[in-house]
Order: sequence, then structure tokens, then C-alpha cells
Amino acid sequence: MLFRSAGAIVALAAIAQLGFIASVWLAARGLGIEAGLGDCLVVVPPVIIATLLPVSIAGWGVREGAMVFGFGLLGVAAADALALSILVGIANVAAGLPGAALWLAERKLRPAG
Repeated sequence: MLFRSAGAIVALAAIAQLGFIASVWLAARGLGIEAGLGDCLVVVPPVIIATLLPVSIAGWGVREGAMVFGFGLLGVAAADALALSILVGIANVAAGLPGAALWLAERKLRPAG
């Protein structure tokens, strides 16, 4: 039972990461950046790992530097990669706002103590 649950958790985590990679690819296409899905599959996972380093607030700055470096290896202009990273960061914040609102509402409804 434990292993089936762990397998499901790993599968869902992989799906979530692939969804994030796809969102970066779609954002790049929306900005007119010539980066294929395969390129994003190579560049974005190290960017995700870099943002987990505890050296910034929510990965801001680290993500931008990593994306500029990674996409720069593919020939993407630094300004384009930076714009992509900022767009992805803002999209992440926007996606998290409903959860933050629910969390704050739940805290207000819970009795103190």
C-alpha cells in the first residue's frame, strides 16, 4: 500500500514538473522565442533545481540568471530569456494567489489558540 501511494506521489510530481516545463515552452512561444519543447525539457529542470537553493526569496534572481544562462546556450538573447523568466515568475505568483487567499481565509475562521 505504501509503495503504491509513493508511486502515485512520484507520478503526480513528475506530471506537475512536466506541466511547468510546458508552461515555460508556451510562454516562450507567446513571446516569440525560438525554443522548442525539447529545448525546454533540457533547460528548465536545472533552472527548477537552482531556484530551490536557499539564496533568494522564492527563487527570484536565481531563476532569471539560470534561464538567461540556459537559454543563452541555445542562442536565445539574454533580454528575451530574462523576459521569459519574469513572465514565468509572475505567472507562478498569480497561480498561487487563490491558494494564498484560501489559506488566509481559513486562518481567520479558525479560533485562536
